[in-house]
Amino acid sequence: TTLYTLTCDGPGNATDVSTVTVEVGPAPTATLVSNFSAIPLGGTVQLTWSSENTTSCSSADFTTGGNIGGVTNLTPLVQGDTPYTVTCDAPGGATANSVFIVTVGPPVSVTIDSDFTFIASGGSADLTWSSSSANSCSGNIFTTGGATSGTLNVAPTAPSTYMLTCVGDGGAIGVDSVFVDVGPPVTASFSANPSFIALSGTSTLSWSANGSVTHCNDDTQFVTNGAIAGTAAVVPSVTTTYALTC
Repeated sequence: TTLYTLTCDGPGNATDVSTVTVEVGPAPTATLVSNFSAIPLGGTVQLTWSSENTTSCSSADFTTGGNIGGVTNLTPLVQGDTPYTVTCDAPGGATANSVFIVTVGPPVSVTIDSDFTFIASGGSADLTWSSSSANSCSGNIFTTGGATSGTLNVAPTAPSTYMLTCVGDGGAIGVDSVFVDVGPPVTASFSANPSFIALSGTSTLSWSANGSVTHCNDDTQFVTNGAIAGTAAVVPSVTTTYALTC
């Protein structure tokens, strides 16, 4: 606190004395912080500002409403370092500034694939997913356990779209999906004619398959060449069971 004195002189040694007191308070302070210092593009930060010994605060980067303290949410639109500044005014033209820099990285990236995009009813497919800049991932009709990458076997009974949603800091989101079509079940018939033969006799194996069959495999005791229908002559020397897998 300072006392200022003014003395004025006039003719005949006349004087007048006047004083004024200027009170000096603490210096103004301003603080600006964020809940995240780094977020993926698309994320949102919450800025909180506060001040002491001030009358109002303003910013060219966000709206303060003149309040000396408050909270606001912002979503940066470009990658890189984004500085946010708040300026708070105090009596006598004194000011206080605070700056907080938010680093905006690449957006959340998500990929989900299936080893088969078409399966026969009763079949299954392996879903594989991965992500970057994400903290957790979830599936719409499958379980990820929150993992940001992984593999899961699924057995849909009808055509299905598997959607993966991954979330990063600031609520940034990445989404991807894969479609798995489901066709008719695999059906196959397999017979031997005759099914009883004398030693050195011949039997003819016949097979056919339909539905979503793409190929049929033999058990190495006869040859299918992958064909889904055909015949093969066999001459077993002992009672033999033949297996067909389609």
